[in-house]
Amino acid sequence: MLASMIFLIHQHVVAQENYCEVAPAHFTDYVLAGEYVEDMYGNGAGIDDVIMINANNPSGFVTIDMLANVSHSKYLNKSLSISPPLGFNYHFDNVNGRMIGGDFDNDGDRDDFVLLYRVSSSKMRFDVFIGNGAGGFTRTEMYTQNGYDADKITGRVVSGDFDGDHEWDDIAAFYDYGDGETRIHVWLGTGSSFSYQSSWGWWNSNGYSAEKITNRVVSGDFDKDGFVNDIAAFYDYGDGETRIHVWLGQGTFFDYQSSYGWYVANQYTANNITGRVISVDFMYDEKEYDDIVAFYDVGNGITKMHIFKSTGSSFDFQGSNSAWVGNVYNADKITNKLAAVKTGSGQPVSDIIGLYDYGAYTDKYHLWQGFYDFWNNFYVEYSHHTFCRDKKMASGAQADKEGIQGRKSEFSSINQFPNPAKDEFTYDLADVEVSEIWILNKLGQRVQKHIVEQSNSTVKLNLPAGTYYCVYRNGTDIVDRKKLIIVE
Repeated sequence: MLASMIFLIHQHVVAQENYCEVAPAHFTDYVLAGEYVEDMYGNGAGIDDVIMINANNPSGFVTIDMLANVSHSKYLNKSLSISPPLGFNYHFDNVNGRMIGGDFDNDGDRDDFVLLYRVSSSKMRFDVFIGNGAGGFTRTEMYTQNGYDADKITGRVVSGDFDGDHEWDDIAAFYDYGDGETRIHVWLGTGSSFSYQSSWGWWNSNGYSAEKITNRVVSGDFDKDGFVNDIAAFYDYGDGETRIHVWLGQGTFFDYQSSYGWYVANQYTANNITGRVISVDFMYDEKEYDDIVAFYDVGNGITKMHIFKSTGSSFDFQGSNSAWVGNVYNADKITNKLAAVKTGSGQPVSDIIGLYDYGAYTDKYHLWQGFYDFWNNFYVEYSHHTFCRDKKMASGAQADKEGIQGRKSEFSSINQFPNPAKDEFTYDLADVEVSEIWILNKLGQRVQKHIVEQSNSTVKLNLPAGTYYCVYRNGTDIVDRKKLIIVE
C-alpha cells in the first residue's frame, strides 16, 4: 500500500523581513529548479521556481524553502513543518546527493522531485514528491529497489527523457561496483511508478572508475537533437588532466563517445569544480540544456565561471577569463547550491541562480545571465537580488567590495513573448515605466520603433528573419534589453 503525505508551502505577501531569510548551509544536495508554482502571474514562464530542502530539522519533518516566480521574485514561499505520520522520521544523510527533479506524474509540468532514500545497504526507496502547481507536494513511495546500495550512486544521479517519450520522467545513475567496474542503471518513469532496466544497465565498463566523476555529472541535450537524453561527466585523470565524457541517449542504451571525450584539458583540476557543474542554455542558441557551466575555484578567494558550449559533437571551451570572475568570491559557498532557471517567458532555461552560504541567514541570492551585445559579443551579467522585494542589482559599493568583474544591470520584470517570433511579439511591462521600444539589428542600428501606450500590448514586426535586440526605454534611460529572434 502506498504511503503518502502532504507537504504544503504557504505563500506569504511578505511584510516582515524574517520571512525573507533562508540559511543555505541547511540545504541538502541539491537545490532544484522547476515549475512548482504554476503561472502565478499568468506569464507562463515555466522553470522559474527554486526549491531548497531544509535538512536542519532534528524532528525529521520535511521542510521546503521556495523562491517562487524568479521572473518577479516578490515572494519567498516557506513551508510549514507538517507533523509526519507516526513512525516517520526523515534522515537527510540518507538522501544527500541523490535528489533529482522532473515530471514524474506525467502531467506536463516539471513540478515533481525524487529523493532516492537509502533504507539499508541492500534497499533503496523512491520518495516521489508530486507538485500540485500551487506550491504543495504529495509524498509517495512510488517504487522500491531491493538488493541495491544507494551509496554506490551518490553524486552521480541525473534525470531526463532517456527513452524519448517526451516526458522528463526517467532516472539514470552511475553505479560503482568497485575495481573499475561501472554501469549506468536506468529507471524509466511510467507516471505512477518506475521500470528498472536491469542491473546490466544501459552502459557498462570494467575500466571506468565512477568516483572520478562524482558530483560532476549532468544531463542535457548535448547532441542537439531536441531531447534531454544525454549525459556528460568531467573525469579526473589526475595531474591536471580532465576530460568531458559524453553518453548520447538512444532510447534503449547510451552510446559512449569514447574515452577521449568531447573536451580534453591538460591543466584543469577537476576537483576545483566539484559540486558546481550545471547544464543550461547559457549562450542562448535555442537548444535547452546544451551548454555546461562550471564555477572553478582558482584559490585565494577567486572564482571563475567556465562555459563549455556544445557544438553537437564536442564542447567548445569559451576561455577561462571570458565570462565572469569573482575576485573575492568563495566557490565552496555555492557548492551544490546552483540551479538553472528562466527569468522571462518565451526564452529557454538560460540563467543560473546561486544560493551563497554567508554562514548565517540571508535574504539574498545571486544571478548570472548570458547576453550578447549589439556586436554579437557574449558577456555575463552578475547581480544580487533579495527574496522578498522587487529585484534590484547590488549597489555599486557592494559589488566593488566583493570584487566582481563584469557588467551588471537592473533586473526588470518585463516579459516578452514568444521568442522566436514571426509576425509579432507581446510585451508585459508589469509595473515598469517604459515610453518606447527600439528594435536594433546586430550592428546596433535602430530598424523599428514602437511607442508604448499601455503596459501590455503587441508589436507588429516588419523585419526579415534574424537576430535583433529590443531596447525598452523610458525617455533617455534604458530600462531593459532583450534578445529577439525573428523566423520566417
